[in-house]
Amino acid sequence: MKFVIERNNFTKSLQKIVRLVVSRPLFPILNNVLLKTEENNLLLTVTDLEIELIAKIELYEIYEYGEISVSAKKLFNICRSFSENIKITLSLQKNIIFLSFKNSRFSLATLPAKEFPYLEKWECKQKLFVDKEKFKKIIESTFFSMANQDIRYYLNGMFFLFEKNKLQVVATDGHRMSINSMPINDFYDKYSIIVPRKAIIELLYLLKSFHEEIIEIKIGKSNIRIYIGNIIFTSKLVDGNFPDYNTFLSNIPTKTMDINRLLFKEALLRISILSNETNNSITLDIKKNLLSIFSSNSIQEKGEEVLKIYYNYDNFKIAFNVSYMIDILHTLDCQNVRLLFTDELSSIKIIDINNPFLFYIIMPIRL
Repeated sequence: MKFVIERNNFTKSLQKIVRLVVSRPLFPILNNVLLKTEENNLLLTVTDLEIELIAKIELYEIYEYGEISVSAKKLFNICRSFSENIKITLSLQKNIIFLSFKNSRFSLATLPAKEFPYLEKWECKQKLFVDKEKFKKIIESTFFSMANQDIRYYLNGMFFLFEKNKLQVVATDGHRMSINSMPINDFYDKYSIIVPRKAIIELLYLLKSFHEEIIEIKIGKSNIRIYIGNIIFTSKLVDGNFPDYNTFLSNIPTKTMDINRLLFKEALLRISILSNETNNSITLDIKKNLLSIFSSNSIQEKGEEVLKIYYNYDNFKIAFNVSYMIDILHTLDCQNVRLLFTDELSSIKIIDINNPFLFYIIMPIRL
């Protein structure tokens, strides 16, 4: 195998996929990137056995076809150390990869391509094209509610529900929930999947890295594949049943409170400094057009903030984990946010008045 490649394109593509390579993988070959020449292109593949990323780059010149795997991070670090806008020659000789440019020459050990693990082959069951920016936004606005290493494994990911002309995404850790939707082309069969947490985080990074307007999504029985720019992203799906969240949606709150989002967030950031160390709890004391926020900790340190609000119901107190609310307020970009309550033991619903598809639910903490 021997080819010439432009340093900038090579480095940019390696940078997008090398994140998947962990420091101490289960098998040494998972440290590697598979290099494979195909027609006038180079395919770069990395995997952690759950996620697979393939980058396709056009070659400047090719002399010999072939495939081999080499340390992904070493290859990336060497290539990015070269000057910009140069052309690097890579050649395989007796199981050693050589990288050269003018007076620079590096050699890297390899492992056979046949030992490199691919995700199992799968058939596409569903396919659709979506607006990349809208897709990014619905994930960005909900992903922080996913569970992390929960024994209820089906919560360690994001639920995708495809139905008719809508894609709805849901994330929950059992204490909070985020829900958002976007329009899609007609999806004739109702279809749902759970995408793992790590895959969602990697996918969000890729969505932020490209400027394509439309992306393609393919769904198989146990995998999802997404085409973003020159990257093919594939992930295994979580095999489980996501909890029925419609009971939360059917509850009709009896009280509403409108408040300036930025002022509320700034007050919560300050008050959280003295929140309960065990559960980050704070208390809202809500009266007509006036909100008092209280926090205290185990050594009797206390904080209080008072804000003007729009509220015209009975006096009311409720407690919750302040970090959950801060995450929501940080994600929203509206001027005013609306909180909906029933009583101190019922869930809190948070909405952007201008976006009927996006809303959040936080479970209260008993006073």
